[in-house]
Amino acid sequence: MRSARLARPACAGFWLLLPLLSSCAKSSGDSPGPQGAGGAGGVRRTCVLLADAAPVDSLITVALSDEVSFARAPHARNAGERMLFRPLYETLIDVDCDGNVRPGLAESWQATVDGRRWSVQLRDDARFSDGARVSAADVLASWTEGSAEAVEKLTALGAPPESIAATAERVVTIVFDRAHSTLPRSLTDPDLAVVKRETGRSRPLGTGPYRISGVVEDVDASASTWLLKKHGARWGRAAIEFSSRPGVDPRDLFDVGAGVDLLVESDPKAVDYARTQPRLRTFPLPWDLTYVLLSFSRVDAVAASDLRLRIDDEAVSDELRAALARDVVREDARGSEPPYWWAGPSACAADDLGRDDTRAGASRAEVRPRVVYPFGDFAAKGLAERLVALVVSGAYKKGTASARSGLSVALEESRVDLVAVGLAPTELVAAFRTASELAYVVPIPRMVLDACQALAELIAGGGSAARSGESRAVTLTPLVDTRSYLIVRGQLPEVRFDWDATPLLFQVSR
Repeated sequence: MRSARLARPACAGFWLLLPLLSSCAKSSGDSPGPQGAGGAGGVRRTCVLLADAAPVDSLITVALSDEVSFARAPHARNAGERMLFRPLYETLIDVDCDGNVRPGLAESWQATVDGRRWSVQLRDDARFSDGARVSAADVLASWTEGSAEAVEKLTALGAPPESIAATAERVVTIVFDRAHSTLPRSLTDPDLAVVKRETGRSRPLGTGPYRISGVVEDVDASASTWLLKKHGARWGRAAIEFSSRPGVDPRDLFDVGAGVDLLVESDPKAVDYARTQPRLRTFPLPWDLTYVLLSFSRVDAVAASDLRLRIDDEAVSDELRAALARDVVREDARGSEPPYWWAGPSACAADDLGRDDTRAGASRAEVRPRVVYPFGDFAAKGLAERLVALVVSGAYKKGTASARSGLSVALEESRVDLVAVGLAPTELVAAFRTASELAYVVPIPRMVLDACQALAELIAGGGSAARSGESRAVTLTPLVDTRSYLIVRGQLPEVRFDWDATPLLFQVSR
C-alpha cells in the first residue's frame, strides 16, 4: 500500500491571479453545484450552447489567442490552456455547470460513518492515453510527486486531508482532518487532474477523451498547433486541431484560407466584426470574471467568521460601476451584479476561514498609498487608473464622512499621494500576502467549486505569512463583470461549457 502524508503550507495559493483560478454516493446529486453566478445560491444555467447541432466526424480547428505551454500541465495559466487541457486530463470526479456530480476517473465513492475516511473506486476502463491502465498508485504519484500545485490544492481544502493512500489497485483512500458529509467538491478542481509524467516526455500523459497525435511548432511566428484525436472505445472518432496564435488579430483568423472553425474572444472589435459576417455566428459565454477593489485591514480580534470578509458596496456607486464598464473596460462588460459566491461567509465554518482570536495592531504608515493591479491586464489597469483619477480630483466622494465606507475614507485620506501601479505576478503575490498596499484591483472568478475554500484562500492570501499572530479582514467592492464570446463558422457539433465557462467539445460523435 502506498500512502502520503501532506505537509501544511504556510499560505494557501494565490488563485486570484489565475483569471483568467465537494454518506455513500455513486455518481450525481450528492452535493451542491458550483457556487456563483450559475451555481448554488445563483441562477441555474443550461450547459448547452449549440443544442441543435448535428454530430460531426470531420476535423474541427480551434484558434487560441493565448500562449500555451505544457510545462505546468495540467495546471492552466489562461483561458487557452484551460480549453486545450480540459479534453486531455481528467479529475476523479466531475461537476457540470448545473452542479451535477458525475464520475470522472472514479466510478463511485463512499465514506465511513464518521465522514473522515473516503474511499474512491477508479473506473475499470480508466487508461492513460498510451493505453496503460490507471492505478490508485498513479493517482497518488500524480498528486504528490512533481506537482506543487496539486499538493497546494489538496492542503488548502476546507477540511484538509491528513493522508492519501492507494489501499487497493483501483482504490484511493483519503483521510480528512474532520468529517465531510459529501466528498469535497474541490476534488473536481482541474489542478487535481491525474497525469503520468515520464522522463524525456515534454507533456504529461492524461486520461481524458483525447490524446495528442501530432504537434507543429512555428518558432518564428511563436505559434503552435496540436492535433487531438479521440482514444478508447467510448469516445468516437472526430479530431480537433488547437492552434495557439498569440498576437494575431482575431479578425484575420476567419479570413478565407485561415481555416478556423471556432474562437473564444473578448476583443470587442473581433466580436463586432464577427456579427457583420454572414458565415459567422457569435454566442455569449457566461459572465465569468468580476473585477473587484479590495483592501486588507488588521483587526483587534476575530470573534466570528463573518468578520473576515466585508462586502463594501458603498465604496463604489451603481452609477460609477456602469460608467466603469462602459467607458473604461469597453469590452463586453457590465457594472457588477449579484449573486456573488463571496457574499455569504457566515455559512462557512470559522475553522474553514482560518479564524484566530489574536490581537494585533498596525499603523497606517506601513501601507503604501497605491492602488495596484496585475501588470498586463488592461481592464484592471483602466479601472485602477480611473479610480485614482477620481480620488485625486476630489470627485470620489459619497455622503458624509460618517456614512462613507472605510475604504472610501482610506482612499480620500491618501488622495494627495495616491497612484495606480501595475505589478508583475511575483510582485503582486508578495504585495497581496503582506497586505502592503492601500488597495488592489484584481479579477475574481464568478464561479468557484467551493465558496468556503475560496474564501479561505482569499483571506489567507492577505498577509497570513507576513507576521505571526495577526488577524486580517478583507474589504471587497465588486466593480465590473466581464465575459467572452464564442465565434463559430460552419457546421459544428454540440458545444457545452464547463462549470467555469470553459467551452467543451467532448460530445463530438460520442
